[in-house]
Formats: sequence, structure tokens, C-alpha cells
Amino acid sequence: MIYLSMEMLLYLLCATLLGVMLGWLIWGVRSKLRVAEARAQSDRLRQVMNRTIEADRAEMAKTIEAERSAAQALRDEAKRLVEAEREASRLAALEMQNAIDAEKAASAEARARVLQALEDEKMAVQEAQAEVLRARTEMDQALEAERAKISDIRAEATRRIEAERVAASRARAETGRVRAELRAALDDARRAAARTEAELARLTDARTPATAPADTILAGAATAVPQAAETIATPPPSPDVEPRSAASATRPACLYDHRPASVDDLTAITGIGPVIERALNRQGCYHFKQLAGFSAADIEWLTETIDAFPGRIERDRWVEQARRLHVEKYGHDDDTLVAAEAG
Repeated sequence: MIYLSMEMLLYLLCATLLGVMLGWLIWGVRSKLRVAEARAQSDRLRQVMNRTIEADRAEMAKTIEAERSAAQALRDEAKRLVEAEREASRLAALEMQNAIDAEKAASAEARARVLQALEDEKMAVQEAQAEVLRARTEMDQALEAERAKISDIRAEATRRIEAERVAASRARAETGRVRAELRAALDDARRAAARTEAELARLTDARTPATAPADTILAGAATAVPQAAETIATPPPSPDVEPRSAASATRPACLYDHRPASVDDLTAITGIGPVIERALNRQGCYHFKQLAGFSAADIEWLTETIDAFPGRIERDRWVEQARRLHVEKYGHDDDTLVAAEAG
């Protein structure tokens, strides 16, 4: 905009100078025309108006001098105007340069602020990345520690299960040995009873005074035989196996006598595999609700029946799992849960 104003001022100054020059030329032409006319008139009237011509020449000289003075004044005024315009243009250019310098300084300052902000943001991003890396490292360490703990727990569980298996195997072997010894003792007692009965018969036939001792021997043999049979039927408990109560011998009423039309997948319960599921099915257990309704006595009966590790049903929480799975599958929770018909 400032350059446009300067151009307009320059055009105006040029137009003024051109007008002055054209005016001067026109004036010169007119002067020449007047001189020519004067000369023609003087030629025609030379004889008559010599004095008038001299006067006109003097007057013309004065007029030319005045015109020259006016032209000089106009030239001086034009020069002054041009100088003034140049000064104004210089001042405007200087002001424009100052404005440009100020704008450059402001741009440089703004750029510096932007670069500083970008640098701060870069530092913040780097710090955030370092924090994320640290958190990821801590998480990996925590996961590794948890994995180590889980491995230790699994190893401990495996060790305990193996110890329980070894203890159960020892208990079974001890039970078999005791049963074999008791069967041998029972056989010896039966043979002794047979011999005693034979001796009693012989003494009875002979009608000797030894009848009373024979009766005593027979009574002792009769007492020894049932005791040996009871000992064989109920072997002594192993130190590693907890004794079971007599109530565990009662079969739960919720068990089926025949396989129903629809059954549940009992292997969904943690601790029950295909082998145990088949053993449960053989005993008449096919549904979650049956296991969910088992009492402590039912659990003892089931542990003894399917030959499971003592306490395994409680540790694996079969009853609680069966209740949850029954609710998830059938959508209701009956407090009794087990109203199954036997058979």
C-alpha cells in the first residue's frame, strides 16, 4: 500500500512537471506566433509604426523576463515539492523497514517460543516413554515373580499329591497285608475250632469228666472266630488315612439306579476327569444338582466308593462348583437342589 502511494505521488509529480513544460512550450509557441505576427505587422506597418514596434519589443522583453521569472519560480516550487516527496518517501520507507524489522523480531521470538515448546514436549514424551518402559519392566518382573510363585505352588501341589498317592498306596498295601494276616489267623482259628469240636465230640462219646474243660475250649473258639471275622471286615486304619464314620456306608438317596435321558458334563468341575466321571456315573451320579446336594456323610461315602484320595472332594470344592455350574446352566438356585428320584 505504501509503495502504491509512492507511485501515485511520483506520477502526480511527473504529471505536474509535464504540465509545466507543456505550458512553457505552449507559451513559447504563442510567443513565437505573436513575434511572427508582430513582425508581419511591423513589416506591413514598418514605415508607419516604428516607434510602436520598439515599445512593443520593450514590453515583450519585460513580459518574457516576467515569464522567465515565473517559470523559474515554478521550477523551484516543483523541485521543492519533489524534495519533499522524496523525504516523505524516505521516511515512509524507513518506517516500513522498522515495521518489517519489528515483525521479523516478533516472528523470531514466536519461532523461538515454538521451538522451546517443541523441545519441552519432546522431553515430556521421552520422560513418558521412559516411565512406560519402567512400568513395563516392573510389570514383566512382577509377572515373572508370579509365574515363579505359580510354578512353586504347582510343584508343591504336585509334591503333595504324589505324597498322598504314596501314602494311599502304602495304606492299601498295609491294609492288604493286615487282611492277609487276619485271614490266616481266621483260618487258624477255624481249624482250631474244628479240632476243638472233634475233641469235644470224642470226649462226649467217651463220657469222661473232661466235659467242662471241653465246653470252655468250645466257647473260646466260638468267641475267637467272630472276633477274627470282624477284624478282617474292619481292618485297622493306616496312620496316613483318616478313619471314616459308619454313616458313610449309607448310599445317598439322590443317586439314580439307571442312566437318565439327559446328563451334565461332570468334567466341567475342576478335579473330575473322564475316569472319575465314569466312576460317578456307575454310582448313579449324572447331574450337577446331585453333587451340589451332598452332605458330609455323602462325601465320605462317595470318597470310599470311588476310591478317591481322602479330602480331595473338599479341597477341590466339588459341591460349590456343582452348585455354581447348575445355576449357570439352568438359571435358578434351589436350596435343596437335589430332589432327584432314586431309580
